[in-house]
Amino acid sequence: MPKSPHEALHQIFREDRGLASRLFDRLSKVPPPALEDAIVLNTDLTSIKLVERRADTALMLRGSLRGEDHILLCEAQLNIDKGKLKSWPHYVSYLHDKYDCDVDLLVICQKPKTAEWARKIIKIGRNKRAPTLWLKARVLGPDNAPKITGVGEAVRDIYFATLCAITHAYSPAPEAILKALAMAFTRIDDETRDVLYHFVTSGLADSPARNVWRELMKDTDTYGYAKELADMYSPLAYEEGEAKGEARGEAKGEVKGETKALLSVLEARNIPLSDEVTEKIANCPDPDTLLTWLRRAALATNVEDVFRD
Repeated sequence: MPKSPHEALHQIFREDRGLASRLFDRLSKVPPPALEDAIVLNTDLTSIKLVERRADTALMLRGSLRGEDHILLCEAQLNIDKGKLKSWPHYVSYLHDKYDCDVDLLVICQKPKTAEWARKIIKIGRNKRAPTLWLKARVLGPDNAPKITGVGEAVRDIYFATLCAITHAYSPAPEAILKALAMAFTRIDDETRDVLYHFVTSGLADSPARNVWRELMKDTDTYGYAKELADMYSPLAYEEGEAKGEARGEAKGEVKGETKALLSVLEARNIPLSDEVTEKIANCPDPDTLLTWLRRAALATNVEDVFRD
């Protein structure tokens, strides 16, 4: 489960592994290749032990024809960070060398100034008119992310609609966008809705749009799933309570809530649990360990993914 806007803005590409490709095609206005599969790559791009570099999300998109494989590197950028002017060329060249295929950089921003900065061309070389290395990212920001206010449009590509809503966290008057998304959530399957609900809540963070989302979710007659999820997945509820000083000393309740959340997520993802695994989860006294398992469960395909060392 994402715990911050940064995680929400890039981990969503791991949930729907075709989303990055659809978004890149929209931004670059090129016809999409025929894809057979998308694989999440290891994002540890450290090549020298003294300089650790980790990308956010990297996807290997498998083409149906030979030579069509390519990588989309998805970076969430909340604020301007001049260090990325060095990191991004390294990420792209490293992946290009390691996997011997094309690599494209996709950057997601919530603030207009950050998006404007991320669109600047990175040039490496003494001759800036003909640099040795030239890199330009495709950027999704509040200036070019569609404001999806139609419920039907949101339902047609619910992951894209969710990403756009998160991208507009600081845009003025987000009510229509979030209301359309909230209504769209009532028309999709429970498993997808449960996952994306938390992407929205985490992705909006402390932005003005999160207050709008909270007010919408109070209408339990319309959005009954909101109370159910808030009760089921207590880490977010705990996070809010902690910010108000209401959750201090509630370690026992936190463990109980996160245990319930973890078991519910694993069940929703149709991951079979043995009695031994269920007992291991139920008897874990450490909330930090449970939270680690819960984050892994959001992307896991089997129980081994959750408990890996």
